[in-house]
Amino acid sequence: KKRLFLQFKPMKRRNKMDVIKKDGKFYLSGEFDIFHAGNVESKIMEDYDKKSDLILDFSGVTFMDSTGLGILISMLKELEEDGNTILVKNATKRIKKVFEITELDKVFGIND
Repeated sequence: KKRLFLQFKPMKRRNKMDVIKKDGKFYLSGEFDIFHAGNVESKIMEDYDKKSDLILDFSGVTFMDSTGLGILISMLKELEEDGNTILVKNATKRIKKVFEITELDKVFGIND
């Protein structure tokens, strides 16, 4: 009998994720994934004033996984307690597709 040995390499950390607040919006760029989602959430919630809807500009987001979606849902729940929501602006077709497949485009305000 032949034996099959599987060797797994540790996942490499992906490109970094930046969050910049300007004119009341948060501009995200990079990969919104398991490696960066926690830092993104803490940076946004630290600087968010909770007086209005949270506007996230996704024009620089190149990748988003389920962890990124989970962070958005978590933040949305917190915002809804104050009567606010999350608006996602300028997402690429690829990122919009992630929202559509998961039907979260009906939960978040997704527009250009």
